[in-house]
Amino acid sequence: MTSPPVHIVRPSDVSPGPRRPSVPQRRDRLAERRDRRAHRREVSGPVNISLWLPTTVIFALLAPFVMLLTPFLYLTPRNILPHPARTIAGVGALLLALGGTVIDIDCPECRVHIRLF
Repeated sequence: MTSPPVHIVRPSDVSPGPRRPSVPQRRDRLAERRDRRAHRREVSGPVNISLWLPTTVIFALLAPFVMLLTPFLYLTPRNILPHPARTIAGVGALLLALGGTVIDIDCPECRVHIRLF
């Protein structure tokens, strides 16, 4: 078995790179970036965020894992989780009942639209 080759660099082979900017220059760059962002926000208008969550599909994908987890939930103390199967059924019913929920928040700076189906 051979060892990997060792590379030796002489000091005369190393050339210095560009110097880092001083602290005031970095602050100026950050201020310029912040001003550009504020200008871009003024030009583009309010921020729009839309999110669609398929709660029925999430329920269908998670159901097999929850069924595998159920025997382990019966090992929890009864003062923490009194009825494991009823709790799982309740969470499933909640996910299925959320279908059709629309959350719409509209303010001057942004608009948030969340649809659960």
